[in-house]
Amino acid sequence: MSEKAIRHIEPFTNQFGDVIQPGDAVYSITMCTKNTHIAKGEYLGVIKREGWRGEEQLSVQVLVDAEKTAWRWKDTKEDTTWFAYYSQSREPNSRDVEAYGVPYKRVSTLQLNRIVPAM
Repeated sequence: MSEKAIRHIEPFTNQFGDVIQPGDAVYSITMCTKNTHIAKGEYLGVIKREGWRGEEQLSVQVLVDAEKTAWRWKDTKEDTTWFAYYSQSREPNSRDVEAYGVPYKRVSTLQLNRIVPAM
């Protein structure tokens, strides 16, 4: 089992030469298959690990605002879950429930260290 990663609270210099201090507002750039996502957040620090070749590998951590989906009954506005909704004996109907966004903060560890200062 691997050891728990420790966050080091220290300045970080990105690939453009910008020095970013902990607590600074940044934009984090992440990519997935044919998708690029940019999120505004706060730089927290770096995770230092040993790479597979034995050299030190840095990964920056950013606190970003995110939104998760929750469901509620349309008539009473009480929260529910899809499991509770579909386990009822009546016929499921999407007109009975509505989805809404719940904001929360997430710590994102960026392996490629793609952050730039927010202007």
